[in-house]
Amino acid sequence: MFAMADEPTPKQKRILDLIAEHFDAEGFAPSLRDIAGRLGVSSGTVQRQIEALEHKGFLNRREGTARGLFLSGLPAGELPILGRVGAGRGPIAQEDIQGYFSFKDFRLGADYLLKVKGDSMEGAGILEGDLVQVRRQPTAEDGDVVVAVADGEDGVVKRLRRRGGSYRLESANPKYGPILYGFQIVGLVVGLVRQYGH
Repeated sequence: MFAMADEPTPKQKRILDLIAEHFDAEGFAPSLRDIAGRLGVSSGTVQRQIEALEHKGFLNRREGTARGLFLSGLPAGELPILGRVGAGRGPIAQEDIQGYFSFKDFRLGADYLLKVKGDSMEGAGILEGDLVQVRRQPTAEDGDVVVAVADGEDGVVKRLRRRGGSYRLESANPKYGPILYGFQIVGLVVGLVRQYGH
């Protein structure tokens, strides 16, 4: 238990609240610039307050990621969030860690999470803003939901279907046509995280 001198100041408490709110909404910490903008102070001021919170034991930091802050006491079992993946056509799923999502008993063999952008998989229950749990693998079976790199640029989440002697990627929304060629499977979707009330 922390002594009274180790309790956060009102400004530090606001920073902790902002980090917690961002984790709830996005699954990872806000940037220093985000926090500074919300508080109306400089990034340097935020940096000093965060260092004080680390010293007091309220925050921890992972090296090697821009959004490596996390609140002390998060449950064990964490997966990295590697960017956004299009459910439709969207930006490539970048291999940069944006943050971490913590689980107690909810892993399902996943290696990382991707935040879904777009509505092409809504018929499969995968909505924009969901976090899909992904296991790294270059192959999948007919009917699996996969993450693929299409046309060498776009990262997408689709259902893999065998038609005749070839495979294609299909959406679960009639507004979108299939991707017939020029794609490579990079992972299998093994779970889904959805947060309500935001």
